[in-house]
Amino acid sequence: MKNILLVSHQSDLSGAPISLYLLAKELDKKQFNVFYLTPTLGPIISKLNESKIKTIILDNKELSKNRFIRKIKRLTYSAKIFKIIKEKKIDLIHVNTILANFGAQAGYKAKIPVIWHLRETLQNPRFNLISKKKINQISNKVIVASQAIKDIISQFVSKEKIEIVYNGVDLNQFDSNLESKIKEEFKILPETKLIGIIGSLEENKGVDFFIQAAAKIKQEIPKIKFLIIGKTLLNQKKYLDFLKNLTKKLGIENDIIFSGARTDITQIIKALDVVVISSKFEAFGRTIIEGMAMEKPVIASNCGGIPEIIEDGKSGILFPVGDIDSLATNVVKILQDKNLALKLGKEGKKRVEEKFSIKKCTQKIENIYEEILNKKIYEKK
Repeated sequence: MKNILLVSHQSDLSGAPISLYLLAKELDKKQFNVFYLTPTLGPIISKLNESKIKTIILDNKELSKNRFIRKIKRLTYSAKIFKIIKEKKIDLIHVNTILANFGAQAGYKAKIPVIWHLRETLQNPRFNLISKKKINQISNKVIVASQAIKDIISQFVSKEKIEIVYNGVDLNQFDSNLESKIKEEFKILPETKLIGIIGSLEENKGVDFFIQAAAKIKQEIPKIKFLIIGKTLLNQKKYLDFLKNLTKKLGIENDIIFSGARTDITQIIKALDVVVISSKFEAFGRTIIEGMAMEKPVIASNCGGIPEIIEDGKSGILFPVGDIDSLATNVVKILQDKNLALKLGKEGKKRVEEKFSIKKCTQKIENIYEEILNKKIYEKK
């Protein structure tokens, strides 16, 4: 049995930590002794404990809101992980996102195979060329969540190192027949339509596009509410203020609900009539496959890895990035055509079952593990 260390960059319930958690849960425990390492305390810990996954927490405190303190603490992580690798006799380290570079550096120093799993776009200016080239230097394999990411990182990572593995969902957790009390919680009448967007509140998610489209949709369908689900990132407080001011400017502040972060995502999705993703760029888009798994019609920006998930007009609808009129028109079209909504929902569920189950995702990753671990001599090129 091989000892595998999975390293998460943070401990919240955003897409990357959840994807890593699902992998940890699904990996064959007869072949792999799995450890999930997270830098700080956070909501992912309870999920790990419920699933009896061996968990290592580097700092038994919540993530600091002070950016300077966060940076100082991050400088200590690599040495701590190096020590853990030696103590637990780790055979392979699998680091999740470019921000978990402290884990990759520890694995490289310990001279064990490093798998670097990239689930982000890498278009952020803070990911400079030096940090990007380190991915190629340190890793044995680079797993990416879409062809869109592969196209980007092929500029600085050897193509033979890159493997595409789509994110997956645990289909057992997405029961389209469950009952939802979300409308009751928010005092929304049963007959009122509910449109939702799920994700962290940051500029790249295009929540302002969603709000502008909401104003247009409201003109066509008066009995409607809009739900914005997600936490505000530490450096995005001004963006949240901007969004709230925008709702007032458009006169729809009473129709928009900011719910904050939620753990009951299946309950949320069940209550929605349409799931919207209005991002400016998405490496993949976990919310999309979650909505599809719940047989909900999904409308999403035609960018990044999203077209690899949605077959436009069949398993969902794509619209040009920032095209508010197109977004609004398509939402109204779905709300006014029950047959279309049902068709998109059923085809979306079928699409997830065929391509985006956690079982298929895990099988591919297990094959990568075996390929690397079975090599007596491995090279970092």
